[in-house]
Amino acid sequence: MSTRVESSSLLFEECCQGSFEAEQRRLAFIPLLLDSSPGALLPATAIASGSSACGLELELVAKTRIEAFAAVIGCENLLGRRLFATLMIDSQTLMGETLRIRGHWANEDRDDVLAPERLRPRVDPRSLRFVYGLPEDILDRWCDLGVMRRYLVDRVMLCDRCQAIPSWRQGCHVCGSGRITKERLVHHFACSHLDRAIEFETAEGLQCPRCGVSNLVADVDFEAIDGPVNCFDCRATGGKTVMAAMCHGCHRRFGMEDALEHSLNAYHVERLDPLHLFERTGV
Repeated sequence: MSTRVESSSLLFEECCQGSFEAEQRRLAFIPLLLDSSPGALLPATAIASGSSACGLELELVAKTRIEAFAAVIGCENLLGRRLFATLMIDSQTLMGETLRIRGHWANEDRDDVLAPERLRPRVDPRSLRFVYGLPEDILDRWCDLGVMRRYLVDRVMLCDRCQAIPSWRQGCHVCGSGRITKERLVHHFACSHLDRAIEFETAEGLQCPRCGVSNLVADVDFEAIDGPVNCFDCRATGGKTVMAAMCHGCHRRFGMEDALEHSLNAYHVERLDPLHLFERTGV
């Protein structure tokens, strides 16, 4: 992986070599394939007379037209930062071994492969899985070229069977069900009697069923403690609750030790402002 990134970095530098000129700018041209993966990185020259805030005209060495509907354009500024934008190809004119391409800058919301919404994980409402605007293997290929940078957003616990998002709650220690009830117990300090809270309840207030002392005051005369856990699903009684998950994709119940710990990444691109493409200090 690192070898591929280093070779792509050197190729990018070769594509962008050359001084700033009033009418031309050296660029890296990366065709966008039908599946939104990157094609071969090619050197190109932007022509100022045919470029604007709406579009770009450029030339590159080629014997045939390029089979692509769009391309990612990259350049380096004077600080060495690599900046990128997506160009939608409108026309290709072949003149000998020079290919002249005209295009317009992609609409960020609809056409742009570099749009931030495509690069951040989101929850698919149907599958309840984390997804991106592009397949992760394609995003990783853009990272290999140096166009995108991957960074860690979070670490999440997922269903190890279907990778959907579960809900976590205290559940039955036997089957993991959240359909449980815990009886409250009352411990009377004076006579040490321990019983279900319902046994202490009377019309006049709380009264100890063993010694008969009435009007018991919490934390003075008695303490309330958790009693046994009763599961409505497997009918298990007793024991303590455990942190358990319910997968909302495949409806499987599982414990923390069986969950899949997943690294949730996002991708970042340094954006090129077309308005400053030909400015010495602007990009």
